[in-house]
Amino acid sequence: GTTEGIPSAGFWGSLIRVAYETGGRVGAIMRTRSEDFDERAGWLILRGSNDKTGKTHFFTLTRETTEAISLTSPCGRLFLWPWSKSQCWLSRQLVRLILIPAGVRYGRGRGGVFHKFRRTAGTLCEANGGDGARLLGNTRAVFERHYLDGRLAGNGQSQFLPRL
Repeated sequence: GTTEGIPSAGFWGSLIRVAYETGGRVGAIMRTRSEDFDERAGWLILRGSNDKTGKTHFFTLTRETTEAISLTSPCGRLFLWPWSKSQCWLSRQLVRLILIPAGVRYGRGRGGVFHKFRRTAGTLCEANGGDGARLLGNTRAVFERHYLDGRLAGNGQSQFLPRL
């Protein structure tokens, strides 16, 4: 089927990939304009005007994520992921259409589904030698208290976390 006129597989696939790769907040991601994505260069901008921190973030995306976005034919659309309903409805649809059928545990507490994407992105960044706090735009204390997955070993290796 389609979601907001876009083939659903492309809509959800590209949205989830961007959430995992950027660690962006759901509001900032959903208000990303098509002009903030460059297919050839493989980058994406999350504007500060759409983020609670007010900071603009630039991301280099993987080839797979760039291709996933491109397959949704974003040229001519105002937003990469147009959404006419609330963010709460977005999360419920994600759970109902994607996570439950796939058998993915998603939990509901501490910020909901998209918070889990941010947590995973920050933890994967740390596991691969990066700075998860910087990626998510948090202080080190906030990141370690609310986002860093406790299963990450002190040496940056984890048997639980895949590489992105």
